[in-house]
Amino acid sequence: MLDRHMPTRHIPGMTLEQWLRDNGKTQSEFAEISGLDQPTISRLIREPHKRKPGWDVLTAIVRATDGKVTANDILGIEPLADD
Repeated sequence: MLDRHMPTRHIPGMTLEQWLRDNGKTQSEFAEISGLDQPTISRLIREPHKRKPGWDVLTAIVRATDGKVTANDILGIEPLADD
């Protein structure tokens, strides 16, 4: 049984493009789900890590993907190595 107080471990590397493909969503559909505009979604997919999106964009993506795509994934931040 999973302890609800134990943090679950995130497996890094889920890109927004992968999430869209895995969930059968278009950029336009995701824009509607997330409340973001389609050009923003397109830019994040076309030029990952080139521009750093603001907190509002990050939180909208994390919420719309139920945490499957994290802020670290969007920003290209690798998790700290376990010792």
